[in-house]
Amino acid sequence: MDKTSLVQVNKSDSLRTTVPASIVKLLDLRQGDRVEWDVLPDGNRFAVKIEFVKPKDARTKGRANQRTREPKPVRAPRSSRPRQF
Repeated sequence: MDKTSLVQVNKSDSLRTTVPASIVKLLDLRQGDRVEWDVLPDGNRFAVKIEFVKPKDARTKGRANQRTREPKPVRAPRSSRPRQF
């Protein structure tokens, strides 16, 4: 599990963090993508649902075909994959 730190943004009550590189690669995230947040009750705790939304304007021009592709499947590290002969 990746861990990141929160930092204060200017003098507001907002905080900022970094999306780990593994998640950026897995979800094909790009600068300009939007994030939607939802807080859900989970018993005595809360769960945060984060949805990344791709922009539909001129910023995606030229990358449209790449953005509509399905993300590559995540493969287990070589050491944990069964050997194939």
